[in-house]
Amino acid sequence: MFFKVPTPKNEPVKTYAPGTKERDLLKAKLDELDRQTMEIPAIIDGKEVFSGNTANCIEPHNHQHVIAKYHKCGETEVNLAIQAAMKAKKRLGANVFLPSRGHLPQGCRIAVHKILCFVECRHYDGAKQKCLSSRN
Repeated sequence: MFFKVPTPKNEPVKTYAPGTKERDLLKAKLDELDRQTMEIPAIIDGKEVFSGNTANCIEPHNHQHVIAKYHKCGETEVNLAIQAAMKAKKRLGANVFLPSRGHLPQGCRIAVHKILCFVECRHYDGAKQKCLSSRN
């Protein structure tokens, strides 16, 4: 049995050469975006979260130009994220798993350990690379 695969149709290749319509449209859009400052919320449990504690996103080539403000996450937002993760774990049940030691690179295992120590006991000694909880 043979299948006929349709020929892919790509969008036209544009040159953006000086004087072309596509270049003029691109420059107009970039100018429009340059006059705006976007606000970037945290996304927790699929919802936008505005903490009110913001910091600036700046252009790497022009540090005086703010292109966006993002909302930093504090303890409240971290707790919301933990609750959302626990809710997702209950909903997904056995489908949630952590790969065995052999399947995770060492850097990932260390990161997971740090996160678990912070979440579980909030006593992580970064200098000694170990959890200071009695549960360890």
